[in-house]
Amino acid sequence: MNLETMTEGIIMKKIYAITGILLILAVALSGCSLVKTSTVSDGTAENVSQSAADKSPAAGDTDTTAADTSSEEELIATVAQTITTNGTHTITGTVNGQILVIAEDVTLILDSATINCSDGAGILGYYEGGKQNLTVELSGACSVTSAVNHGIQGKDNLIISGDGAVDITAAKDGLHAGDDLTVESSTLRITADDDGIQAGNETDGTGLLLVGGGDITVSAG
Repeated sequence: MNLETMTEGIIMKKIYAITGILLILAVALSGCSLVKTSTVSDGTAENVSQSAADKSPAAGDTDTTAADTSSEEELIATVAQTITTNGTHTITGTVNGQILVIAEDVTLILDSATINCSDGAGILGYYEGGKQNLTVELSGACSVTSAVNHGIQGKDNLIISGDGAVDITAAKDGLHAGDDLTVESSTLRITADDDGIQAGNETDGTGLLLVGGGDITVSAG
């Protein structure tokens, strides 16, 4: 299947499936010559979740935390893990709370992971220093649930890759990118009260949706 490019904030409203066969895509990422890895395993609200207001940096983290990143509504959530460094980070097991990514270029591997967030986006990319590139790579059977917001939200460019599968349940959009949204591969099953997939700001229509592979099923309001 040729690379499909759709402009002006693509909205998926009906149930349909997209099967991609061939991917030809070049994505420019700022240099990550030293790859750093972190893992969250079997996190629960009791042992890893903190509110955005009182979260302290994890050991070795020196970047900005959610408390001083922004006062926007999206950041007022129970944060289970804050990703503050560029590179590759792995999430495994069950995490109750939000995965907050505040670094510039991050690959977040979901390895048979379950993410449940009751008060924010399940995965939220937010970076104040410029444009953010967030890649979510799927491995195994995963799920992301947000009771009040988007399932997976990228501030700017959001890429979905990997050979795994994810069930996304969201009160707003299933996948939401502030700029371009690329699906390279993976199996996506999305149930959303608003849009299944939203690329770009709805008001300026600057985002692109690029589908080069994968199986996508969407049920949206």
